[in-house]
Amino acid sequence: MNFFKLQNKAKSQTFWLVILFCLGLIILPFIGAHIITFCVEFFTLPKNRSPETFWLVLKCLTVIIILVSLYKYISLRQGGRVIAIALGGRLVDKRASNPNERRLLNVVEEMAIASSVPVPHVYILDEEIHINAFAAGHTINDAVIGVTRGTTELLTRDELQAVIAHEFSHILNGDMRLNLRFTALLFGFIFISQAGFVLLRLGFGIGNEKKGGIFPHFLVLAVALLAAGFLGQLWARIMQAAVNRQREYLADASSVQFTRHGPALASALKKIGGSEGGATLETAMAGSYGHFFFSQADTNLLATHPPLEKRIKRIEPWWQGGFINVDFSKLINSEEDTEPQQNNSIRDKKLTAAIAAGLSITGTDAIPYLKPVTLLNTNVTDKEQAIAKLEAICHEPMDACYLMFALLVDTIPSIRAKQFLAVNNTGLVTDYYQTLSLIPKEKHLEFIEKAIPSLKNLSDEQYKNFKTTLMHFIQADNEISLYEWLIYQLIIHQVDGQFNPKAIITSYNYNSLDQLRDEAAIMLSGIAHLTENPDYQQRAFGLGSNIMGLYTIKLLQQKPNISQLTTSLQKLQKATEPVRRKFLQGALRAIEHDQQVNIKETMFFRILSLCLDCPIPTLDCTVH
Repeated sequence: MNFFKLQNKAKSQTFWLVILFCLGLIILPFIGAHIITFCVEFFTLPKNRSPETFWLVLKCLTVIIILVSLYKYISLRQGGRVIAIALGGRLVDKRASNPNERRLLNVVEEMAIASSVPVPHVYILDEEIHINAFAAGHTINDAVIGVTRGTTELLTRDELQAVIAHEFSHILNGDMRLNLRFTALLFGFIFISQAGFVLLRLGFGIGNEKKGGIFPHFLVLAVALLAAGFLGQLWARIMQAAVNRQREYLADASSVQFTRHGPALASALKKIGGSEGGATLETAMAGSYGHFFFSQADTNLLATHPPLEKRIKRIEPWWQGGFINVDFSKLINSEEDTEPQQNNSIRDKKLTAAIAAGLSITGTDAIPYLKPVTLLNTNVTDKEQAIAKLEAICHEPMDACYLMFALLVDTIPSIRAKQFLAVNNTGLVTDYYQTLSLIPKEKHLEFIEKAIPSLKNLSDEQYKNFKTTLMHFIQADNEISLYEWLIYQLIIHQVDGQFNPKAIITSYNYNSLDQLRDEAAIMLSGIAHLTENPDYQQRAFGLGSNIMGLYTIKLLQQKPNISQLTTSLQKLQKATEPVRRKFLQGALRAIEHDQQVNIKETMFFRILSLCLDCPIPTLDCTVH
């Protein structure tokens, strides 16, 4: 399978389909306005026709579609969890004991590490027995992976990994954002149709028992709105399906690239083909979000996915057409066992919330600490034990908070004492600080990234208190170091959107690095100054700026301060993806100018790439 060729073909076809879709969106309101104007004037105002009526209808129709689509888009800004919950998803607990759920979490974490993206939350659709999965969200930071119960129980580990790799491709290729925009635009046309249905009911006097009778004016307008809305929906769904089919081919090719195991993906598709009912879902929302899924989720005439046969043939050209029969009996038999477990999970969450309510950071404001029944209390004495303990800590939201505090503990006793004023459980911070001391410092970033998904599980009040305490630890010595700034920026960028949808960057204002010359110079100077040798600093800066195509920017003589770095990063985050990637290529060239990479450079570059939503694997660190 030449997946690179298939990827390029899918991307090229997607581009032209999106262009065609946008042209249709411009033309459709004109057609709809003509239909409505004709119906209104022909049946109600035959003697008073005016060109102004058409333009008035066009303006009203366009404004309504834009406002409704915008409303839907804003409502989806809370991230993929909104869609997962709408589909009936249950968040999988990191401490899950169910072997299928543990396997699922492990596979998702493996794929996140392989693709260098943050580990997303995982949801299971417990009521869905057919094999299917989806990825949803605006960015890599608020993305979620969802799978049906059938996916967790009917697929082998290799098949599950192939399906999850397919969904990660959607995350990396920006398909989630494209799908959200399609959903919002389609909702605008659906609203027009729904308005037509309402007027149709009023026209026939339905719901108005007192007056009764038929109202011709309402009927005429209803028919016009239904026709305009239907045409808009039809075009939107045709183009949505066409674009989505190309993105599915792209995701299939990327899955093979990720796993290097095409037969596993083909096998998963064959099991869907051999299942009675295919990959269809029971939920009524399947039609609205069908284009998010791994395979066709509903029975809509306009297929949002390519035929299974074509997808399998692209992976295995020699395939003879045989599917794999799936036995659903064990799923039915396990339903009784699943229900008590879900009830226990819900009860545990309610108990945790009840205990946490009202507890605080200092006195009545401390972050609540709920002691879990795990190895977290165990005293460790070597690296292997420390790593195992830190892995467990990262899976507990409250422990993850204390781990972040432990990473910021100062070595000067007087400053440390000032930091500890912000927390009640100082012994826990000390314990985690000592545990961290047993592992190499270059591994600290790995555990920060692993803890971030748990931080997203905090309540709004807990997260607010956590941020306040985190800043107290950072500012205890009245200054902010580069290390502290990097940790804070990573947490804020990846977690804030979970609690404040406005924090998610949805508009990109800079299309060229030339528009960000000053910001690029500041950030690149920050990288260059990570080495103490002035000659190396100038060489690193020069090589990096040449890669960026910014030949005239100058190295700052002094290290940029935290305020400069913050402002520059915020502007770079609003650049388009190609611009951000070009900047990172220059930054990487600056770091590797001497063929050596130290701990500071590794951490700076990895966090920078994550904050710019262009994750790049952690660099191999050679300490010098």
